[in-house]
Amino acid sequence: MPKVKKHKSVLAAKQSLTKPVIAINLKKKHKRQKPQQQQQQQQQQQQSTRPRELAAATAKAPKAKASHAAAWPQEQWRCASIIDQQSSEALLRLLAAAETRTAGATIKSLTLAPHIVHKKPTYAVTVETLKHLPLLKAVLAAVELLQQHQKLPAAAAYVLTYELLFGQGFRQKGPAEVAVLAQQGRLQGSLQSLLQQAGVPDAAAWLAAQQQQPQRQQQQQMVPHPRFARVNTLKASVEQVLTQLLSEATSVSQQQQQQQQAGQAAGPAGTAKQKRQHHGAAGGEGAAAGPVVDALLPDVLVFQPGTDLHDHPLVQQGVLILQSKASCMPAHALQPQPGWHVVDCCAAPGNKTTHVAALLAAAGNARACNGCGSGADGTGGAVDLQSDEDKCSRSSKKRTRQQSGDAEQAAAAAGPASSSSSSSSPRVFAFDKDPKRLKRLQANVARTAAGGIVLPRQADFLTLDPTAAEFAQVQGVILDPSCSGSGTVVSRMDHLLPQAEQAEQDGAGQPGGGSSAEVAEQQRVEQLAKFQEAAVLHALKFPALQRLVYSTCSVHQRENEDVVAAVLPAAAAAGLRLVDPFPAWHRRGLPVVQGAELLVRTDPYQDGTDGFFVAVFERE
Repeated sequence: MPKVKKHKSVLAAKQSLTKPVIAINLKKKHKRQKPQQQQQQQQQQQQSTRPRELAAATAKAPKAKASHAAAWPQEQWRCASIIDQQSSEALLRLLAAAETRTAGATIKSLTLAPHIVHKKPTYAVTVETLKHLPLLKAVLAAVELLQQHQKLPAAAAYVLTYELLFGQGFRQKGPAEVAVLAQQGRLQGSLQSLLQQAGVPDAAAWLAAQQQQPQRQQQQQMVPHPRFARVNTLKASVEQVLTQLLSEATSVSQQQQQQQQAGQAAGPAGTAKQKRQHHGAAGGEGAAAGPVVDALLPDVLVFQPGTDLHDHPLVQQGVLILQSKASCMPAHALQPQPGWHVVDCCAAPGNKTTHVAALLAAAGNARACNGCGSGADGTGGAVDLQSDEDKCSRSSKKRTRQQSGDAEQAAAAAGPASSSSSSSSPRVFAFDKDPKRLKRLQANVARTAAGGIVLPRQADFLTLDPTAAEFAQVQGVILDPSCSGSGTVVSRMDHLLPQAEQAEQDGAGQPGGGSSAEVAEQQRVEQLAKFQEAAVLHALKFPALQRLVYSTCSVHQRENEDVVAAVLPAAAAAGLRLVDPFPAWHRRGLPVVQGAELLVRTDPYQDGTDGFFVAVFERE
């Protein structure tokens, strides 16, 4: 008989839940130990009381929160547990985005947002439900659960069926849970029947057999994706942060060794408990090894795959920025010099903006501190990042803030033209036309202490006049415009969404392999590429421009090499040429444009980071 396994990732994520939950789980475990005959009698009694339970649960079901009313269908049942409720709401938005092929909703953004309660288990349940979605749909279709209960949304049914068959079960009971429990026997029978028909031992094997061959080969060839984090050098040095993190890793390793010894002394039960606690710890397996500095980008740290840093104090304080390696490449490609004025054309949410600000400050500090010592104290212990910064770095940062503050006061008093008078003060003009995104940009600027350098503004970059007096000193431009986001398919885990599999099925057997969805995507990419070309051409008009970085998180030639080819004549007329920002990097542009060997690409499956494209134009 095929076995149905409970998934470790969800079990680990829920280790931190409250004691009543643990008590429920223990009670369920105790029930499983009852004789088979007693279990059958109990199930029969439960079946007879299901209608009364459903009515009672409906009467006392919690009302929907106002903040979720727009996303969740009115008068529809919600999951009683906050974790399952959040997971089902995330699933609802993800499936809607996949069906309409609209961007903006990602698994991480929906499950790890600041307002989410119990982020880790919510994220785990959402991911595992998506992984099992084809099987869950087949199981639910066999028992016609959704047809029987019109108030049970599909997203809630998927999450609750996953919890019942593969997860932790139900922590709380509402009408949705009661409806699913009423069909528990049929759901389990349908699952076993599907496994037997496929001739596979478990759900994982069933799902693997259902994958399309190209998708399966692509995932098998994918290299691991480490966790990357950028050190915000506006607040601390790389040496300080690395020293602290390595000290923490050593402490965690020692604790794990002690727990392992204690578990071995306690026998098999203690060892199993220790393994569950270790798996549930932040970072997962191998996290205690500690980070290393990236070989290409000196302010980027590389952690073990699966390392969870969202709740780490350094992240909360804005000292560590959770940013992929590829996303950190454009700011380094700009190579901003001391005192430069830089324009970030499409700045929100602000990771690249604040990165450029940090590099500008570091360039100024390097010049001011020429000949003086700096760095961590070299003790190898934990570093107090607030009190142990070296004096030279503090004085330089203070001088930079004072210069920027003086320049802003002068500009406010004398008007826009005066802002170009202070060329020694580094500055980043950060533009975004969306007011909500601008607020996020402003929040990130404040959190990273970049306010002395970055000037966020709500404006459409294409409507700006590059020849205006306030932009007379602009020497650097970083342009990372709206794009298809096709390079972030792995980090966003888009391969779990139905659209990835459906696109392959729709294209099979049709002329050119193009489905209606693919045609719509091609049209969207074409519109984006036209905007991208217009933005680059506009950015070339800054009169003092020395270096322009064009980047996308796309893998499409139309948004990358084709855009470069379209703007090359205008760049040459403006006195700029393509240059190689990373000579040591191995992956280059597609050979469809002159100078392709100077363009930089990253592959989301082969390079362990998001798919990115970077082109740099420099004045000759």
